[in-house]
Amino acid sequence: MCKLYVGRRDFQAAIDWCAQGVDTCHAHTVDDVVCPRLLAIRGRSYALQGRFADADRDLRDALDAQRAHAGESTPSYAYILDNLAVAQIAEHHYEQALATTDRVLSINRAAKGGMLQAQLATRFLRAEALFELERNDEALAEILEIEPTYAKLFPHGVSRFEMLALKARALARAGRTELAHEAVQQALEFVPPHNKADPDTLDELRRLADKRGAKSSAASDPR
Repeated sequence: MCKLYVGRRDFQAAIDWCAQGVDTCHAHTVDDVVCPRLLAIRGRSYALQGRFADADRDLRDALDAQRAHAGESTPSYAYILDNLAVAQIAEHHYEQALATTDRVLSINRAAKGGMLQAQLATRFLRAEALFELERNDEALAEILEIEPTYAKLFPHGVSRFEMLALKARALARAGRTELAHEAVQQALEFVPPHNKADPDTLDELRRLADKRGAKSSAASDPR
């Protein structure tokens, strides 16, 4: 339930569900991978609400618990780091997020672990960090590789809108106007009714669409 509500961007509901699991883990001294994961998802949700002190506490505790449970070289530890990367991006710590995603990918390669969907999600976070660091060529190369694969394998995945939005923004920054416009239209058409999409991202996509529309009108004006 916690993960489902994160996917719907209902972060308070995610926090409430995670808290039930965290409390159960503490009350019964549960030694299981699910306990640090609940902490990590709650920390991610706090960060996406802008509650960074709460996020830092939960993510630190999650890393400590997972380290004590199975060390730092397992896909389960990488899972916690993935949530940390989301929090770092939310807090605009992009260099740290880039280092975190690189570490996640390295751990999963070495362990020959990690699900494909999770790997694509990590690479998307990496592309986000690169884009915000204005390393657009690298961000664009990453998103152009992972977005079609994600779309093919998970056509209704929770990251489809965000991936299309980043693709549109990176293409626009690169001056690839026609392809950017196609990605903008795809992103705007994909927003499902239940998904509380980030309003700033939606506004930027609409500005890109309006800008393209204004150029088309000017080009067709016989005057």
